[in-house]
Amino acid sequence: MSEQRRTFDIAVITGIIAALIAFLGNVVVTYVQGRNQLRIERSQHESALITKAITDDLPTTTKMLKFYLGAGLVSDEDGRIAKFIENQENIPTLPSTGAIACYSHNREGSSYSIGGNIYVMGIIDGIKGRYIGRIFHPERAADKDISKDPELSDQCNARFPACKGQC
Repeated sequence: MSEQRRTFDIAVITGIIAALIAFLGNVVVTYVQGRNQLRIERSQHESALITKAITDDLPTTTKMLKFYLGAGLVSDEDGRIAKFIENQENIPTLPSTGAIACYSHNREGSSYSIGGNIYVMGIIDGIKGRYIGRIFHPERAADKDISKDPELSDQCNARFPACKGQC
């Protein structure tokens, strides 16, 4: 009977040890999975914040990125984001669309006067470009005076016949 009891005790102890090992294994796997899930979620959150910070206006984009870094909402362990902020010309901005007003010296058919014998004939919306502050800059004429741009004048003249070819 003593031999049987010993065999029984060894079997019970072995079962308990196996269950304990399985339990500890599950604890470790659950911990690792949880930690990895938190990393993934943080990474997704940071990516979403960075994407949200990138606007069509470079100063606003820079300001938002600085805020997110300073507040610890975005990590930058290797300093790549800080380097982008330092060299602002490398920060991407989103293209957007905006509107231009078509002006003429013809009062007839205009929407309103802005003074000085200049009248707004209408507005053309959906032009690709970006806002710098409150001023819209068409993509194709980013650094030019658009009032003398023949293509934009042609668009205004085609859209608003009251311009009589003088928009």
